[in-house]
Amino acid sequence: GLVPAGITSSPFGGAYVAIVGTPPYPAGTSKIVSISPDGAVSDVWAGLTAAVDVAVGLDGTLYALELGDPQLLVPPYLASQSGRVVRQIGPDAFALVARSLGAPSALEIGGDGGIYVSLSAVDLSNQPGSIIRIDPALEVAVTIPVGPWQEPTCEGEDDSLSGTPT
Repeated sequence: GLVPAGITSSPFGGAYVAIVGTPPYPAGTSKIVSISPDGAVSDVWAGLTAAVDVAVGLDGTLYALELGDPQLLVPPYLASQSGRVVRQIGPDAFALVARSLGAPSALEIGGDGGIYVSLSAVDLSNQPGSIIRIDPALEVAVTIPVGPWQEPTCEGEDDSLSGTPT
C-alpha cells in the first residue's frame, strides 16, 4: 500500500514524499513521489526499500533514508543495524551513501550541504539517540559503527551546558 512517511519541499514547488510501504517491507517496493503545487502525484524514484524520509541536496539531488534490509515475515521485519542513506542516480537506481545505521528515523540536508541523520534511541545497540553528519563529498559509502560512541563535549562553553546528546 501507499503508506507515506517523510516529506520535504521541492525546489520546483510542491513536495517530495517517501512512501515506506507496508510490512514486511519487501525489497524494492518503496518509492519517492512528487506532489506538484496543483496536487498531481507522480513517481520520481522507485526501487527503494522501506524509505522513511527524503531530502534534497543543495545541488537538487534526491537522498532517501531506508529503515533496513528485509529479514522476516513477522516483526521485527527488518535486520538490525541495516538502515542506509542512498542518493538517486536514476528513476529506479541509487548509489549507497551510508550503511549499517541502527534505527534511522529522519534525514535532512544542512545549510552546509552535510547529510544529517537522526538515529532513534530504541535500537538494540543501547546507543542513545544521536544525530550524525555524513559528508556528501565522500566518494565511497561510509559504514556507521555500532555505538555507544563517545559523547560530544562543549569545550569553551558555559559549564552549565551539558555535552550529553539528547
